[in-house]
Amino acid sequence: MYAEVRDEIAKLRYDGARASGRLVETIPTDECMRRVELEVKRLGELRLSQTDRRLLALALQLRDRGLDPVVVSDDYSVQNTASKLGLGFRSRGARGIAKRLTWMTYCPGCKRTFDEDQEENVCPVCGTGLKRKPRGRGERA
Repeated sequence: MYAEVRDEIAKLRYDGARASGRLVETIPTDECMRRVELEVKRLGELRLSQTDRRLLALALQLRDRGLDPVVVSDDYSVQNTASKLGLGFRSRGARGIAKRLTWMTYCPGCKRTFDEDQEENVCPVCGTGLKRKPRGRGERA
């Protein structure tokens, strides 16, 4: 998860917490990762980084152990997926999501839609750059 830490002060805090033992890095179980991957595909949140997926899987793992984790992220895709998984979430700087969305990837050139990420985010049929849009109006988060 260190790869997601961007500013220098946050990196210093991370390193200090890890060195002091207050922060322990944990790898999520395969089962929790599978559950997250399934939901990511259902929602069309395929652009979530591996670190974000692990974070959500760890939150699921904690919930399965009877704890009440809260995922803290300003990333709307993380919030959207956390909401769909029934996990608590909050934002630090941004307002946060109001509706839970399911996304679809489509080609604005040939109008085809895709359920899975395409290589280099380009339409394999016509070569146009792919875009995504919400399916429907969404439901309350």
